[in-house]
Amino acid sequence: MKIKFEVIPHKNQRYNTLGDYFIVDNTCVIRTSKLGNKRYEFLVLLHEFIEWFLTSIKKIPEKKIYAYDVAFEKRVKGVNLKKLMSLETN
Repeated sequence: MKIKFEVIPHKNQRYNTLGDYFIVDNTCVIRTSKLGNKRYEFLVLLHEFIEWFLTSIKKIPEKKIYAYDVAFEKRVKGVNLKKLMSLETN
């Protein structure tokens, strides 16, 4: 399996989230929203990579993970990038 990391505009996420991953054509695509801070982007990608690895070992179906993630983001009202980035301290 190949692994592809992407930094994309937030509006291009599948739902209102900072990070996401999915399998397409035997490739694990791991995405983060563009945050304007490479350290943050790296940490989100790393988080998603670890989550993918652990859930794949446990054989948790991607469909189940996606449903959980969408429900979670809905419960917490999604990501507010402006608010998140205003918390940044170098």
